[in-house]
Amino acid sequence: MTEDAYQTIVNHTIRWVEYTQKVKVTVNNLLKAGRGYFLEKRIEMPKWIERYDINYRIYYVIHELTHCIVGIEHDDDFKKVEDILLSLWDIRIERKSIYPRKLFCNNKEILNIPYKVNKKGG
Repeated sequence: MTEDAYQTIVNHTIRWVEYTQKVKVTVNNLLKAGRGYFLEKRIEMPKWIERYDINYRIYYVIHELTHCIVGIEHDDDFKKVEDILLSLWDIRIERKSIYPRKLFCNNKEILNIPYKVNKKGG
C-alpha cells in the first residue's frame, strides 16, 4: 500500500467516528514496527507489512490510529476503541494479549498474518 492508501483508510475512519483532528500517515522502510503518536497525531507504517494480507495492513494502520486517539497504553479502553474502529472495516481481532492471534474479515479468517506464517497450529 502507498502512503496515500493508508492515509485514505485513516481519513475515512476518523470521518466515520467524527474525530476532528487530522492524523498524518507515512511509510518508513527502516521501521521494525509501526508507531502511532498520540500528541503529534502521526502514524509511521513499516514497509515490511506489504507481504501480508491487505486486511492485516488495514488492521495495522487502525491499531496505530487507535494510539493517536487513545494514547500509548494497550489497556481495556484501547482495545474497545480498536475493536470499534476495526468493525467499521468488517475486521475482527482475536487477541493473544495485545496483537492478533487471529484476524477475521467478514467472518472469514485471514491466514496471511505474521503470527500465522510458518507456524503450525497458530
